[in-house]
Amino acid sequence: MAPSNSRGEFGHRFPSRPVKGPSTERFGNLSGLRAMNSESEYEGYFEARSWGQTTSEQHFWYYDGLTRHLRFAKGAGVLEIGFGDGRFLDWCRSRGLAPVGVEIQEAAVAKAVALGHEVYKGPFSSSTLAPGRQFQMIVCLDVLEHLTINEIRELFRNTISHLAADGRYLVRFPNGNSPFVGPHQFSDSTHKIVLTPGMMQQLTKPLGLQVEHAFNDRILPGPFVKQCRRRLAYGLRSTFEAVIGLTYFGHIVPLDPNVFVILTRLPEERGDGTSERPAQ
Repeated sequence: MAPSNSRGEFGHRFPSRPVKGPSTERFGNLSGLRAMNSESEYEGYFEARSWGQTTSEQHFWYYDGLTRHLRFAKGAGVLEIGFGDGRFLDWCRSRGLAPVGVEIQEAAVAKAVALGHEVYKGPFSSSTLAPGRQFQMIVCLDVLEHLTINEIRELFRNTISHLAADGRYLVRFPNGNSPFVGPHQFSDSTHKIVLTPGMMQQLTKPLGLQVEHAFNDRILPGPFVKQCRRRLAYGLRSTFEAVIGLTYFGHIVPLDPNVFVILTRLPEERGDGTSERPAQ
């Protein structure tokens, strides 16, 4: 499994800037107080998730599998919201991409800075990045379940102007459609909401986005023996999904505990990459 990332509330009004080291900024307004409360909520989270105990290279097979159907031009920009341990940033750089990260946790930011990544201290706001800067992909792995409905809307409002006309969002969250979601959703006290691919369509369509594809978190590990075990398990899961989905819904629904969703601009929104619907 890829690491769960951490993040908090949005809405601070002071300009963001590239981080040179752990921030000592003091907050003097209400939105700043919200950010402080959010950071307090994640006190000790970096250590609790055992981040830093394995090398990024040990997880590269996961991201290779995840992105095998996504084609990137060399040097393509990738923005990751809530990069956590920085493993995906490391993978992007190793594959010739140009990653940028945003994270609220001081320890994670300091680690990424030390590794030479371009990162910004969150929460993400409309002023975090320079206007007009665009990315081929915006990634949120295990992020959205840490937010409220309004915070999710705000995140997409603030980031959609940075999505290239043909770009994609790639998000992962505990799958609210799954009867097996419990250990993923309820083992983390910072989770605030249960999400489904259908909810993502509802939340993002008013902003000019659509769910292009929803799929299970089924990435095969590197070693051959583990691949054989996983293939057997995944085959049984697929059979279960087909029986349940076709019996109850008339179509197959992803039922793994985690689900990936790819979001793209609606066709009428693509144009030259600047057209957007008014935020609602």
